[in-house]
Amino acid sequence: MIQDDYREETLAYMKTMERATLASPKMMDLQPELEWYMRPYLIDFILEVHSGFYLQPVTLYLTVNLIDRYTSKRVVFKKHYQLLGCAALWIAAKFEEPKDRVPTLKELSTMCCDSYREEMFVQMESHIIKTLDWMIGHPTAFTFLQMMTVYSNFPENIVTLAQFFTELALFHRDLICLPSAVAEASLFLAQSILQPKKYYMISSSETFACINTFHSHLNNISNVILKKYSHIGVKKIINDYLSSISSTHSSLQLYSPHTPPHKHSRHSQFYLCINNHNSETIADQFGDLQKNETGLPTPPADDNQCNHYSDDEFVLVPERKSESLFVIDRLNGKLNLYERDAYVIPRYHEILCIYGILGLIRLKHDKYLIIITERENVGKIDENDIYRLKSARIIPLKNKYKDHEEVEYLGLIEKHLKTGAFYFSYTFDITNTLQRQILLNTKSPSWKIADERFFWNRFIQSDLIDLTESSHSDIDDYILPIIYGFVKITHIEIKNHFLTILLISRRSRFRAGTRYFSRGIDQDGNVSNFNETEQIVLFKNTNKLSGVTKQLKLSFVQIRGSVPIFWAEVNDLKYKPKLFVFNTNDSVNSSRLHFDKQIKIYGDQIIVNLVNQRGREYNIKAAYEEIIKILNDPKIKYFYFDFHQECGKAKWHRVRILIDQLIPYLKQNYCYIDCSDEISPIYLQTSVVRTNCMDCLDRTNVIQSALARWVLTKQLNDIGIFNDYENIEGYPDFDYLFRNMWADNGDFLSISYSGTGALKTDFTRGAILDLINSIMRYFQNNFTDGLRQDGFDLFLGNYLPYQPRKIHLPYHKSLFIQYIPHVLFFSIFMILAKTILPGLENLRLYKSYKNQ
Repeated sequence: MIQDDYREETLAYMKTMERATLASPKMMDLQPELEWYMRPYLIDFILEVHSGFYLQPVTLYLTVNLIDRYTSKRVVFKKHYQLLGCAALWIAAKFEEPKDRVPTLKELSTMCCDSYREEMFVQMESHIIKTLDWMIGHPTAFTFLQMMTVYSNFPENIVTLAQFFTELALFHRDLICLPSAVAEASLFLAQSILQPKKYYMISSSETFACINTFHSHLNNISNVILKKYSHIGVKKIINDYLSSISSTHSSLQLYSPHTPPHKHSRHSQFYLCINNHNSETIADQFGDLQKNETGLPTPPADDNQCNHYSDDEFVLVPERKSESLFVIDRLNGKLNLYERDAYVIPRYHEILCIYGILGLIRLKHDKYLIIITERENVGKIDENDIYRLKSARIIPLKNKYKDHEEVEYLGLIEKHLKTGAFYFSYTFDITNTLQRQILLNTKSPSWKIADERFFWNRFIQSDLIDLTESSHSDIDDYILPIIYGFVKITHIEIKNHFLTILLISRRSRFRAGTRYFSRGIDQDGNVSNFNETEQIVLFKNTNKLSGVTKQLKLSFVQIRGSVPIFWAEVNDLKYKPKLFVFNTNDSVNSSRLHFDKQIKIYGDQIIVNLVNQRGREYNIKAAYEEIIKILNDPKIKYFYFDFHQECGKAKWHRVRILIDQLIPYLKQNYCYIDCSDEISPIYLQTSVVRTNCMDCLDRTNVIQSALARWVLTKQLNDIGIFNDYENIEGYPDFDYLFRNMWADNGDFLSISYSGTGALKTDFTRGAILDLINSIMRYFQNNFTDGLRQDGFDLFLGNYLPYQPRKIHLPYHKSLFIQYIPHVLFFSIFMILAKTILPGLENLRLYKSYKNQ
């Protein structure tokens, strides 16, 4: 049993593992041939075999868990169900039992009346292990029950009856839940039945649900399990208990912890049924495939052997049964919507629980479905859950042969999805600010009102959008906008007030790219590295006299983007590449178009330019100021601040010089404020600060965080939390939270553009190794950013592989450029070797001399 010293740590680990290794009844519902009434018969059989071999109790629980987890992931036909049960028992016995107690293959075959050959058990064992990714162990209800009873000196009859209940749970679909909850519910029932005059507490809503579920199954208990526990008279105990509760005409009244209501969203979860009979059908997927002499499927010899069906489809089954099915024809790529009752789901070989469709993308030879397979809840905005994409999967439609180029395209998409930070919500328009959402004031689907700039997967959603616009099919709920950005949601108490503070950055998909491959402006007025950052404060205030609670929403929006003129930097292996600034007159029309768009969206533009007024950056400053002078727009206010000159050597306090210049322009309608009991917003933000430096990263991070700090202080003053003499710095916990939130935001924006974390984070987080980030940024920008840029262009539709071009992906550099990193690393190695090895030789000679 578990050592006392590590009991708490072990229990915490088991609590984590029980969720990771829990079967999904909803996925098991989708089995085409298996029915739930078959499962108790299989478990009866497993129980008899388990007893016949005198195996340990934990082996039984692990066996049932392996069966359920496998049927949650792979299709199993009726003729293989008993084979699956025996193979699972064989694996569990090898995992838990001494070697001499593990059944032999001959014994397994005999138990099944020779219905399966011995080699079939071996092959099924391999299928199970591979499907579960070798994750065999599972903290069972029996293990949790042992932990609950071994230290508490429970009477033996209570422990035995509790174990009976844990085994009873193995038979029923609605008791496939957390083993810890099953164990606690079983122990609670055993105590309630055998010691009814005592009062027992339960710790969770899951346990409470299990207890109520147990009551519904006490009238229907397997004869096999009743026979197994006949030595304690379990049948009489249960009958007496049922008589006692029926005489009072009520079931147990238990204390149930409050469970918050679950808000269901139509398109928050689907089940994807995949017919894999073109080329991806492998030996661990059961179905009507080519069989070998054992009766199990074998890998196909070539593509043509796998086309056993005329229909080949993806079927997306929404979690709620009232919704229609979304079907994608894998042969021609057509999308269709069917009423659930009017469509028969064909046999399939893989079931996936997915959380959304990112889209469909066409590469050189095939089209691919991209789905969300894992998500992480990062918090709520006004009761709306916000998720981060953790894992996605790319599935080909036709499974044709993939040449080298196709494989490289897929690699670029996969890397883009893995290295990016993508966020989405099923019930909240994450692409728009709070103010834009109010002004839009429409009940249209979220994708129709999404801000085109920040709808990152807009291109790969084109097929779905075209379908709903052309045929008026109701597939709006399948179109899920995501942003490439940053979301941080934190809660803090200050002066007995509870605040929720959110920071959201949205990166524009127009002219998106990496540092040296995307600079300046384009003909359409889009600038590189354009980001919108919104700082939100949610505050609930309850009137002590009336008891009425009002919620205030306060928002402050800033933007950043490359200097809106035509300019570029060309990689030449120098730390600061050569800078090219084009003729100012060429940039006027594009710059005017850019500012017209920004004024229409945000209102007056307060320009903060932070580039150096000396050296290589001077030409950028001069050209920008000339453009502003030519435009001569009264809605554009220009401020220049030589950041390096004013704040050099960590003199961050001098940022206040710039803030003081901006305050007169910020005091009027500086932010958005909305109150829950008001018909319209109290204030609208009618201007925006647009900050830039050369990269719109490090210097811009410092200024934007300083502006956000000033605005937040003023907002808290306006709503009565701060007085006129208070600020954030006076509350260390609040200040720490604020600094780190903005430092994390700066790191994300820097990583997405330059490949490394931000520099100059002394101001936001505290001094860290800027030198390391500078070196890493040099390598990233010179040697890996080309492939990252290819990933952006491919995902956003700027490059279409199926259209013939002379340009080939990925971006190839000359051999000289490719070998530079290797030569540099070798040189560093030789320098270190030259320094260290002579020292070691001298040390050896010294020791030799000393020993003489």
